[in-house]
Amino acid sequence: MQGEKNYNEAIKYYKQALTIFHQQNDQVNIGITTLNLANNYAAMGNHKVSFELLQDALNAFSKSNFTRGIQIFYNNLGALQMRQLKYNEALPYLHKSLEIIKNSSNKAGLALVEQNIGFCHTKMGNLTEAEEWFEKAETSAKKYKSEISVYLEIDKHRATLDSAKGDYYHALIRKSLHNKIKDSLLNEKLNKQVIELQTKYETDNQPKRCR
Repeated sequence: MQGEKNYNEAIKYYKQALTIFHQQNDQVNIGITTLNLANNYAAMGNHKVSFELLQDALNAFSKSNFTRGIQIFYNNLGALQMRQLKYNEALPYLHKSLEIIKNSSNKAGLALVEQNIGFCHTKMGNLTEAEEWFEKAETSAKKYKSEISVYLEIDKHRATLDSAKGDYYHALIRKSLHNKIKDSLLNEKLNKQVIELQTKYETDNQPKRCR
């Protein structure tokens, strides 16, 4: 499948980039690259490796005191629990991520965390609370000009809430729109990652000419 091929290609070049960042002792980029590796393994269903990589990412972010990275770590750790249907276990991590964002000037990840919390409450049967969190997420997405991928996540998870409420008409509309746009964006994003990583790796490993 094209999607799996792209994940494997991305993993290959992330590992090569990680080698370079370790040589440079660049803890911020070690953390970011490791986090992206973890996301790719999670998407492929390898939760054990993803969890281990997330811990490595947190270690790098802590060494470099990179607060934004730590915030993303907690959101991604919560999302990993969600992938395993452990919604109650996911919530403390998501709320920790939320706490860091609220104490930061960078609100870029706020909507994403809020909608993840909303989805957990949906799956736990707390439908009124879930709707409140989705409304917060939509407000935050607009206020802080989130990327279209964030709106897609909100729509996907709100579709689940619509279904839980018995509103199958709006659930179908949300799911159809989400799937149509998601496939296009996913392949575009992964292809871009592979090209960027390949270019960086080849550039960093070119023989240095003597002057």
